[in-house]
Amino acid sequence: MALVPLPVDDINELLVVGSPSGLQYATYWGQTKRETYNRLLESSIIGFIGIFFSYFLSFVVGSFLATVVGSLFAFWAILSPDFKARQRNWELLGGRQLVDPWINDNRREERDNAGLYGSILLGRIDDVCVVEDNSSIEEYNLNEFQDYKNDRDVLEEITGIPYLIRIKINDDENRELQIHSRLKEEYLNIEIGMPIAGILLSTSDTFESLSAMSDIYVPDAECFVGDYPYLNRPGIESLFESDDELWDILQSQ
Repeated sequence: MALVPLPVDDINELLVVGSPSGLQYATYWGQTKRETYNRLLESSIIGFIGIFFSYFLSFVVGSFLATVVGSLFAFWAILSPDFKARQRNWELLGGRQLVDPWINDNRREERDNAGLYGSILLGRIDDVCVVEDNSSIEEYNLNEFQDYKNDRDVLEEITGIPYLIRIKINDDENRELQIHSRLKEEYLNIEIGMPIAGILLSTSDTFESLSAMSDIYVPDAECFVGDYPYLNRPGIESLFESDDELWDILQSQ
């Protein structure tokens, strides 16, 4: 599992943490028909209550402000995905700025409080399985779920919580990273030994601890694993296509 420090400009190109991408916007509506229905129902209820509230507000603050508030709620179904995506993007950085890993400051305390350092993670899948929740000890073989469909998750139908995919990543130095994400149909081709790439953020330039992590890219399975698409997917695909040295490092993990 190799960590390749990246300058701020490269991190900004590989992560979508400002204005939401179309994929981030679409994520608001959920992964299944049930989630989409619930989101639509929620947006409709909020919009109706907001318009109803703005009517009574007009008697207190006047018609102009009430019209503005009413218009906001009338278009809530359009505006709320953008608001939510911007919130998620802000939470990844937590209001901290990105900094270059080679800033000219030899004082450890100052370097560790400078902001967030970014690095591209290059590793290999050591294990992959399916679990019922993050802390589950019981693990199911991914091959048992080859007929899995997002809209027909048996566990979600019973408990309201879907199955998760658990991926363990490590290297020759026994550094290990474990991630969980909602199980999806596109993950069914993931296999042990496949190389992966992602972006790690840390307040330490030595990455002794992690502050945030993006979704991961599994090129051999042609998929991205994660509950939220922080990665600029065309950008990271283009990076490996154009940088032979980085691609060779990824394949050597």
